[in-house]
Amino acid sequence: MNSPDISLIIPVFNEAQNLRPLAARIAPALDACDVSYEAIFVDDGSGDGSLDILRDLCAEEPRFRALSLSRNF
Repeated sequence: MNSPDISLIIPVFNEAQNLRPLAARIAPALDACDVSYEAIFVDDGSGDGSLDILRDLCAEEPRFRALSLSRNF
């Protein structure tokens, strides 16, 4: 796999209700730029189910990645 032109880093802490709307906006916005990209969501120890949603989003969109920190840093 080639390196993407853009790596978008998104910090996440208890954002379960906002993740799907955000993800729905990322792909169209960056697709319009005609560049390769990845979106890396960094879960900072969320306790509201954010990580489960991120895992679902990553399964649906191969350009999305999720990293999970063991606790809130």
